[in-house]
Amino acid sequence: MALANSAEGWFAWCMTWFDQSVPGEPEAPAAAEEPSTMQKDFEQEAATPEAASTPEAALPAKEEVFAAGDIVVIEGLLRHPQFNGVSGTILLEDTVTGRYQVQLLGSEEVAQVRSHNLRLFDQSVLGEPKAASTPEAALPAKEEVFAAGDIVVIEGLLRHPQFNGVSGTILLEDTVTGRYQVQLLGSEEVAQVRSHNLRLLVPNTFGDHDEWRKLDEDAAVKDEWWRNFIQGVHELMGEIEEMKARRLQAAMKLPKGVGWPEDDRARSVAEVLFESMWKSQTQTKPLSDRRQVYMEACRKWHPDKNLKNQETATQIFQFLQMVKDWYLEGGRMVDAKRKL
Repeated sequence: MALANSAEGWFAWCMTWFDQSVPGEPEAPAAAEEPSTMQKDFEQEAATPEAASTPEAALPAKEEVFAAGDIVVIEGLLRHPQFNGVSGTILLEDTVTGRYQVQLLGSEEVAQVRSHNLRLFDQSVLGEPKAASTPEAALPAKEEVFAAGDIVVIEGLLRHPQFNGVSGTILLEDTVTGRYQVQLLGSEEVAQVRSHNLRLLVPNTFGDHDEWRKLDEDAAVKDEWWRNFIQGVHELMGEIEEMKARRLQAAMKLPKGVGWPEDDRARSVAEVLFESMWKSQTQTKPLSDRRQVYMEACRKWHPDKNLKNQETATQIFQFLQMVKDWYLEGGRMVDAKRKL
């Protein structure tokens, strides 16, 4: 027994000496976590002190998986907050950068966004919050409340994008459907739109809807009054022109010894010719201009050029001969014995 015990002790001493003399591999130090090289095109969420205080918060959030064709909404961007709330369509997932390529709604621009900055649009339409690990994430977004008479703009529609950017006036809220009835600007059409697809432009400062409608009716009455006023001014101007014409006719007296043609048609033409001569005479036009006007009238109404209406043309031509001296020589009296 003593020999066995001594042998075991000797063997244990040898093993101890072997462990100390043969160096083992050093324990590898804990690998430092390499910083992520994938930077978001829009934003990377900053860790808050509260999140770092608990092990659960330090765990990375589970990445949402989207498929090509999914309609999503961008949210949570800090460097580019103007893109928050913008909708788009998933084109594909870039496995190298870990981002999704999103075709922005109503634009040819393609954004590269991480999954935790994307949310399925169906959830926003139905108002059903996405299941999450924290109670805060499960709370639905607060709906904006509008009043009758508020002027709003429609935005974020996917099924009817042609109405995006159209302005309108809130008529009332349909509590059954949860939508607002919006009177579209410049149209009689009334659209029913959810509050998250409306943005306030001008709040109603005229009180309730009845008062607002009354002001609108008063504006229509004022417009009608102005239309009637302008029409009355035009009618008055017409009457003034007629009065001037009557005064001109009364002022135009034939030279002494000149009479109007007996034929009605010839007299109508003679009155027009004489009015033109009288105006040019009173405006002291040069003799060369008056002579040109007179010669053109004589050539036009010469009997030889009006064989079908020779009798009428003869009376007009004779009338022109009677007023020739008066017209070309500054109103000199003609011989009273000259008759048509």
